[in-house]
Amino acid sequence: VGSALLDRFINLDDNLLLGLLGIGVYLFLCGYYIFFETIWNGQTPGKRATGLRVVRTGGRPIGFLGSATRNIVRLADFLPVLYGVGVVVMFLDRRSRRLGDLAAGALTIKEQRTLTLETLVEPMKARLTYSSPNTIPNLKELHQSDYKLIQSDYELIQDYLGQRLTMSLEARRRLSGQLVQGMQQRLGYPIYGDTESFLLRLVAEYNGIKGEPVVPDVLGSPLPSPPNAVAIAGPEMAGPPSQEPRAGETP
Repeated sequence: VGSALLDRFINLDDNLLLGLLGIGVYLFLCGYYIFFETIWNGQTPGKRATGLRVVRTGGRPIGFLGSATRNIVRLADFLPVLYGVGVVVMFLDRRSRRLGDLAAGALTIKEQRTLTLETLVEPMKARLTYSSPNTIPNLKELHQSDYKLIQSDYELIQDYLGQRLTMSLEARRRLSGQLVQGMQQRLGYPIYGDTESFLLRLVAEYNGIKGEPVVPDVLGSPLPSPPNAVAIAGPEMAGPPSQEPRAGETP
């Protein structure tokens, strides 16, 4: 019986053999994709290496049925050759999905790198452009005389500036005011005007004093100035705000 079946297989038409081989390859690929996308939540070894993942359009895991639908329809995407239909559909769909993705309600996404506390905080470090040196009196002298103290203040200010966009305006004004009060004691003179503007400038100038590379601030603009706030500009950062001359007085 076995030899008879082998003879029949050998005598099959070449076209039929090619067809059976194609079906076998198709079933193998379907099984491969369905297996890994199911147990690895939408990833195959290749997708995992490149950081890709297949998910439902709402972000839910693809699951067995979704993966099976997506990969069974892959045959239609492949027609007439080399994913001809699939490529055309991808160009037409605004999310670049092929027929299998549309049928399964799926979407291939690029995963972000693993999030840690360091990766969240590091891009938020407020390293600012340093263009006008020594506009904050006593800062360089304080750095030279008490490095550890000013460095701890600097790091605390950096942490605040890195997180300030997640705070309410009231919290930003309160915390930045407390930080500026501390720096007033360190520097030895009162500071007037917008507190965040001063902190941003302080970080920029202190980076310059330490000789560290600095880049433009990417954290947004300072706090909106409250009514009657005195702007901080250039080196005029110490002392009380100037008084307007009274009527009849010579400025």
